Amino acid sequence: MFTKAKAIWLKDLQNEMNIQTLFVAEFAKKDNLTLKITGASAYRVYINDILVHYGPARTAGGYARVDIVPLCDSIIKDKNQIKIEAVNYHCNSYSFVCQTGFIQAEIVSGDEVVVATGCDFKAFRVNARIQNVMRYSIQRCFTEVWDTSITDTEHEICFPDIHIEYLERHAPLPDLSEIAVDTITQIGEFGYLGEEYPHKGQDFINDLRIIQDGKVVSNMGYTLDEINEKPMYVFDQMDYTFEDEEKPLGSTISQGKYAFFDMKRNITGMIRLKFNAKKNSRLLIAFDEKLKDGKINHATWSCVNIVQLSAFGKQDFTSFEIYGFKYAAVFVIEGEIELNGFSVIQYKNPIKNPPVLKCADTVVQGIYSAAVETLRQNAVDIYMDCPTRERAGWLCDSYFSACAEYAFTGKTDVEDDFVENYLLQRCPDMPEGMLPKCYPANHVKKSFIPQWAMWFVIEIEQYIQRKGEFDVNRFKPVAYKLLGFFKKFENEYGLLEDLPSWNFVEWSKANEWTAGVNFPTNMLYSEVLCIVGRLFDDELLIKKAAKMRDTIVHLSYNGTFFCDQAYRNENKQLIIYPDRITEVCQYYAFRFRVADKEKFSKLYDILVTDFYPGTTKWPDIPKVNAFMGMYIRMELLREWGKNEMLVKEIKDFFGHMAQYTSTLWEHKDMSGSLNHGFASYVGGLLLEIFNG
Repeated sequence: MFTKAKAIWLKDLQNEMNIQTLFVAEFAKKDNLTLKITGASAYRVYINDILVHYGPARTAGGYARVDIVPLCDSIIKDKNQIKIEAVNYHCNSYSFVCQTGFIQAEIVSGDEVVVATGCDFKAFRVNARIQNVMRYSIQRCFTEVWDTSITDTEHEICFPDIHIEYLERHAPLPDLSEIAVDTITQIGEFGYLGEEYPHKGQDFINDLRIIQDGKVVSNMGYTLDEINEKPMYVFDQMDYTFEDEEKPLGSTISQGKYAFFDMKRNITGMIRLKFNAKKNSRLLIAFDEKLKDGKINHATWSCVNIVQLSAFGKQDFTSFEIYGFKYAAVFVIEGEIELNGFSVIQYKNPIKNPPVLKCADTVVQGIYSAAVETLRQNAVDIYMDCPTRERAGWLCDSYFSACAEYAFTGKTDVEDDFVENYLLQRCPDMPEGMLPKCYPANHVKKSFIPQWAMWFVIEIEQYIQRKGEFDVNRFKPVAYKLLGFFKKFENEYGLLEDLPSWNFVEWSKANEWTAGVNFPTNMLYSEVLCIVGRLFDDELLIKKAAKMRDTIVHLSYNGTFFCDQAYRNENKQLIIYPDRITEVCQYYAFRFRVADKEKFSKLYDILVTDFYPGTTKWPDIPKVNAFMGMYIRMELLREWGKNEMLVKEIKDFFGHMAQYTSTLWEHKDMSGSLNHGFASYVGGLLLEIFNG
């Protein structure tokens, strides 16, 4: 895909953690200029100091998606400069594959290469970004600590031995529009509690490191002894008060004071801060989706929602990393600043002109708008669970997000890349045939979710239907290797028993009853067998699934409900737990064609009339949680034509979310992420109901 450009990095630093770089080149004005670029981890591109791109589109290890970025004529001059800021994390995470650092880029005009890496760029190490810092979270890479008084140093390049195969990017280029505040919401004061740090940062770091024979065997982060700046320790000592009065931009914020911003809704992107530091100043920029006791809680879900910045003089600072939040505050730990601007450069899918929902209900309209916005912030290059703590591409979540993308755009652009990543995945820490639970990622602790691999099969069938044109044989080896993995766990009844690793049914009591024979899992597996059978005309698999469903009914159904679990007694006989019955198990039965409303009319009537959000009926049966019981229930209500009931439940479940953050959440309450990709699924349901 490149004509002249070569993959380059800073010599001797291509396999070090958290190295920030800058590559600069000059070029002359030409017609129809286009940038082609890819790299190992994150990068952003400026043309004449105007931000034009942030990438890459993440993909499987050993591959790289090439971004094709048309350069707008309005930013091109007779003499031009391109700056590529890039970082290589080189650590194990759920957000990037750990790999050798490189950047590869060229600007072309037709067939002419105007400028290219390996030929024309000067390389610098960005020393202002401190290398040895804490992780942002277990799932993501590093926090940001900056000292702008430390200058960049020119650095010799190398040509890393990477053996990369190049891929096309199908996902659209990101929306990088900027949202700025007009005023400072509040200015207040803070002091320090003087108490011992309560969040045990030592554990936060050590949980990320795998030790064998006294040696660290994985690139997970730095020890506390290796880290000098610990802004989360400082922030956790703070005690501060609010003042209910807006202040104008340009206000002076002195040591011991802070400026607070309410963005009114959840936003994802890079934080931009304009200020003039009248003295040598140290700032903490803290942010989160919610407040705790009226204050920002930086350590929500074990994330370090803090950027530290030391500076003097006039500054226009933009964070390199992508963050998500509704509230933010700038704390002046030392010095004094004149705060002139606070904004967010958004990083989201540029979905344009989604279908107009034909519904006059303002609550429903708010939920629909929040669904679209939730997808935009969680489907830039892959489907993500959330844009905050993880930015990870989880299976099962992807099934629901994919439905939303197609509903809002009529396309499968992001899903094209997501599916291809899994077909190409190289994850040596997985057992033969098993798929990683999220990807691109590293799974050094070898954890996987068997059910998530099954959900990939469920998604693939719908993807093929949406796509229309897809070489199904690309999926065949993945499908049959997966079935080969599960075959080893089939018992004498043909049911899966004692599946290893992390078994997941849903976030409820159902997840405590997954050992032995778990019937929801087997219901899901029966559908997987059917799908693979249908895709590849494998009649034996279809018959096997039918027999399996009969067995599940025979063993699990008690005449009213399906039971969740069976175990082995002392004589190795399989015994059903008669009192282990969950609401979600019933939905699995109908969703995966073990039951239907004609043959199981009694159970169908109970689910429709007695089970709904907040019900107190059948108190001995654990009720569903948001994910995934509520979502399967919504699927079924739509299939059963219960649209009025479905709309009522959607309003009850999602209405407060849309009102509070303009995004949809991981759970009904605030105990999880307040911007979760799979929740966008509800927008597609609303389109089906109201637009037909």
